[in-house]
Amino acid sequence: SEEGATDDSVCSACPAGTWNGVTGSNNRTHCIDCSPGTWSSTLGASAQSSCKACSSGTWSVAWGAIAEGTCQECRVGTYQPAVGQASVSVCIPCAPGKYSALMGVDSCVACPAGTWTDEFEATACKICPA
Repeated sequence: SEEGATDDSVCSACPAGTWNGVTGSNNRTHCIDCSPGTWSSTLGASAQSSCKACSSGTWSVAWGAIAEGTCQECRVGTYQPAVGQASVSVCIPCAPGKYSALMGVDSCVACPAGTWTDEFEATACKICPA
């Protein structure tokens, strides 16, 4: 190697959204994309654990995502308690008697006393008639 050069100065870092745990790699294709449901802003990551899971209430289909903003929120009336989800189909409709008025939640809220809903995927509860 050149005088004064270090191994790091002549090697290229794998880009954000990827990782490579192998020493002696000689090609960018050795950098492995973070899988759907995960993301990483780390340059030169050497372990799959650098790929962080999308939070509960969110999901992502993207390979090699570089920011948490890639994770999409489940719509109102649905929830998702697990992290690292890779499809909108994992967003679960709120059951009758529960609702979700916010996007990206990990659970639905029970209708308070004096209210009700018989709908799946409710975004609000109805007031009981007089």
